[in-house]
Amino acid sequence: MGAAPAQAPPPGPAYGPPPAYGYPPQEPPLPPAPKEPEPRDVSVTLSPLHLIFPVLELTAELRVVDGFGVSVLGGYGSISVEDSLKQEVRFRVFEIGGQLSWYPLKPFDSLNVGAELVYLNVDTDELNDAKVSGVAEGVTIGPFVGYKLVTSGGFTFLAQGGFQYLAYEAEARDSSGNSAQESDSRWGPLLNLNIGWSF
Repeated sequence: MGAAPAQAPPPGPAYGPPPAYGYPPQEPPLPPAPKEPEPRDVSVTLSPLHLIFPVLELTAELRVVDGFGVSVLGGYGSISVEDSLKQEVRFRVFEIGGQLSWYPLKPFDSLNVGAELVYLNVDTDELNDAKVSGVAEGVTIGPFVGYKLVTSGGFTFLAQGGFQYLAYEAEARDSSGNSAQESDSRWGPLLNLNIGWSF
């Protein structure tokens, strides 16, 4: 008898397309949040309002720690007024002072709260055709609330408003040696509008 014919192997399992499991399409990852720019360390500004007199007032502010700034300000120039005889008299003006500022929202930017102290000196030797000279000294101190805007390029705008206490003493002397003195104190508004640059 001959050999039995070889039988074919049993058919294997049928393979079809993979079952669909309903996975949602994956969304691309969100881009990283932009980094906050580093706060500036120094702001140098001037007061355009003082230039009307004209007096040049400059302010330099230093960020000592995040949230706190210390400012030094100084000004020099002149003011012209009319006396009782309708004559123009020019007074020399000198001021020096400082500020302490707290920035509760952003370091060295945005809302700021603080206090200002300024020493003032005004004098002239032009009264009554230089027969009378006068000098006045005063101190102002008061709180303020303001806003400081620093652009990405560094341009800076600063606005502050509040109230201040002014105390001053004035003296006038004539060529004969006679003198007169006056002192006073009062409350008044405090207003600063400065522009400049931050570094």
